Amino acid sequence: MKKPQSFFRSLSSRIPARLSASSAAVAPLAVRSQFDELITAELIKLIPQTPSDHSECTTSSTWLIHALSASATTQKIALQSLANVALQDSDRKVLNEFLDDNVKLLDGCNEMAERIEMIRQYLDSLRIASHLLERNVSCLNRAEQALNSCEQMQRKCRGKHLSLIKVLNQKLKQDTTQILTSTSELKEILSGSESVALMGCGILGISLSLKSRHQQLLGVKSRQPMSAARSGWSRALHELQMRLKEEAEKKRKSGSSVTLTELQMTVAAARKLRDQVRCGNRSDETKGAAEELTRRCGDLEEDIRDLEKGVKELYKNLISVRMCLLSILSQA
Repeated sequence: MKKPQSFFRSLSSRIPARLSASSAAVAPLAVRSQFDELITAELIKLIPQTPSDHSECTTSSTWLIHALSASATTQKIALQSLANVALQDSDRKVLNEFLDDNVKLLDGCNEMAERIEMIRQYLDSLRIASHLLERNVSCLNRAEQALNSCEQMQRKCRGKHLSLIKVLNQKLKQDTTQILTSTSELKEILSGSESVALMGCGILGISLSLKSRHQQLLGVKSRQPMSAARSGWSRALHELQMRLKEEAEKKRKSGSSVTLTELQMTVAAARKLRDQVRCGNRSDETKGAAEELTRRCGDLEEDIRDLEKGVKELYKNLISVRMCLLSILSQA
């Protein structure tokens, strides 16, 4: 697997050794903005470096927390960069489009918060069943009722999809010719901040889903202005997306899921306990299964708490960027 340095080196190697006969001089390399450098650094941290890192993308709570953090930090960097940008007349249209998409991203954060709350309710119901059997293994009927309720909630989680995030993903796959023909610094900032925020939202949405076939949402085509066509952040984001897409395809072929590992393990522990209860098993094996489910619920609860903090931080920073842009518009 290529390291980030070798990735950029391989891109450079594809540049022709000689210019065409009509070229009088070597064109100077474009000056990278501070925004570009800072966002690129955040994205490179997310690109998997080892086979183990590669397999944990989207399924590891640690990696997901880092992805959310990078998305939130990108909004802070965008906010700082916007302080030095003057609005041009040609920027108004794309700024308004960004504000529209910003609302959808905020709604996407709200959808993820709702999904997290649904998972938390699911955990509460699982704990009721496991605690019943931990105290008294003969409470099979009451435990079975609680587990049946959990199964219904699980189906509800599986059926509810993150519609707004899906819409945004599809939107960024479309041709964005007007943005691609711009060299505006403002548009580079808006493109970068939106693309990275969408990356964080989209991947978390996939990982918190109990559906196993969401791989098509991983191959998002990032929106980027022409000035960023060779920027570090656009190349790093593209590389990250390709790695995620490759890993999702591997999981699909092997029959495994891209869902958060801790969530998968909790669902499996609940299924194991439910099978024991339905068989009328009153042995220590059932009690052991209940204790295992309790442990899994505790682990998942910790992960959900940290992910919820990341979603709230991203939401807050998206609001800050929005307020800054509205202020720029009002002063123009």
